[in-house]
Amino acid sequence: MDSVSVYGISHFTAIPGRKEASDASEMVTQVVFGMPYTVVEKSEKWVRIVTKIDAYSCWIDQKMHSPISADDYNSFLETSFEVLSEAVSTIVLDGKHVPISLGAMLPKSYLQSGRIKKVSEGSNQPRSAVDQAVKLLGAPYLWGGKTLMGIDCSGLSQMVFRSLGTWIPRDAYQQAELGTPIDNPEDWKAGDLAFFHNDKGRITHVGIVMDDKRIIHASGSVRIDKLDTKGIFKEEEGKYTHTFNCVRRF
Repeated sequence: MDSVSVYGISHFTAIPGRKEASDASEMVTQVVFGMPYTVVEKSEKWVRIVTKIDAYSCWIDQKMHSPISADDYNSFLETSFEVLSEAVSTIVLDGKHVPISLGAMLPKSYLQSGRIKKVSEGSNQPRSAVDQAVKLLGAPYLWGGKTLMGIDCSGLSQMVFRSLGTWIPRDAYQQAELGTPIDNPEDWKAGDLAFFHNDKGRITHVGIVMDDKRIIHASGSVRIDKLDTKGIFKEEEGKYTHTFNCVRRF
């Protein structure tokens, strides 16, 4: 078996991160372009990694592992990246075209050395959380997804806030442990995160509060529904689909 570097970085739009070392295992996250990671375990085909920014563990196919030096890994801090704030863009990495999605991380050392060249550029200026989330409106729901091609609820909130320079954890229950609680509905503001629990009281869903008692969230697709202290109300079905837990501000 070939040796595997202790450090790596994603050079793909989004590498599937799986729960177990198998193509048939569920995808629990995606390792978006530019995310550095540590390799902590390896098998014949797979490497188990821990991402640098959000400390998330998953297995990736060894063919998608791009090794980097310890010096590069240690230099890839939050301030050493440009973060894409457009829904989708294209870059050229070492002569190869790579599509990237909102929240992708462009190492400044790659940009300065010419390894990355930008092909398409939008305004790329950070806006509000709601403005960023609306760019992904209609994206299909995908468990573990973090891009316009497929995204889950906590992937949406994480990538939206990442595009604005705020780093929050991967899963909804982890996100709900941070931020400032906003208990009075009259004090909710656009850009707050609303969390929802299942019948066992566990946080299982998150969305971004909008004005006019609405929420944008990933459920079937990235969509907008009504929000109140009871939960999320889906008008076309005439029922509440998620049970309210709390609102927090980041």
